[in-house]
Amino acid sequence: MREENSEKYFNELNVERIVRMAKLRRNVGKPDQQGVNAYAARMPTVSHDIAINSLSSERLLVFKSIMEEIKGKQMSIPRFCSSFLMEILGVRYMKLAEEYAESENKSSFIFFYDFTAGFRISLGTIIDAEGKLDSGNDEEVSRRVSYLGVKFGYSLDEQADTYLWLQEFNAKALELLIQDRSGFSLLSLSEEKIKNSLGSDANSAFVPEYMLMGAKMASHLYKMLYNKIEPLYSKK
Repeated sequence: MREENSEKYFNELNVERIVRMAKLRRNVGKPDQQGVNAYAARMPTVSHDIAINSLSSERLLVFKSIMEEIKGKQMSIPRFCSSFLMEILGVRYMKLAEEYAESENKSSFIFFYDFTAGFRISLGTIIDAEGKLDSGNDEEVSRRVSYLGVKFGYSLDEQADTYLWLQEFNAKALELLIQDRSGFSLLSLSEEKIKNSLGSDANSAFVPEYMLMGAKMASHLYKMLYNKIEPLYSKK
């Protein structure tokens, strides 16, 4: 887990790699519909289900302690589940995209890049709302806008517009998180956000089917992990 955590991967040491992949993704465009259909049945959840089910209570608590040490704060169940999946699988998926890019496997690169985008958007919505709930400020939003600026090459004006849009969206997300502390409602909101934003110019290169697969995978695994770790919190 600590081999290459997502904050390090996405923010500090690998900015050039992220920019290179983002430029490549914009340049390769979209596959034809036949190519999309060929990948539509990819990424079965079975192997991930087994991996999560095999995690013992003791190991989950160890992961939780390590992540709280890294973050420097106690973690709620939604923050732990979303951060855990982002650290473990979010990085793995992006590294797969990078490997396929380096091997010039265009179709697999597009699939994993777009799939990871949907996966991270879904979990990132929970992390942003948790950050707002914890601190009362938009520190997580500022960090995410900076990341999007790098990933998509946004100008300062575009980053400012994105920040204002995310502020408005996250106000709704925060309200949902307060109403439903499991975070499950936010996962549904994320899928809605992906569907509604795919027509914009910023996302025109993405394949909707792949992004939605990523968001649905995040939702499925989050709920599995939540139901597994919730009893451990109840025992505290």
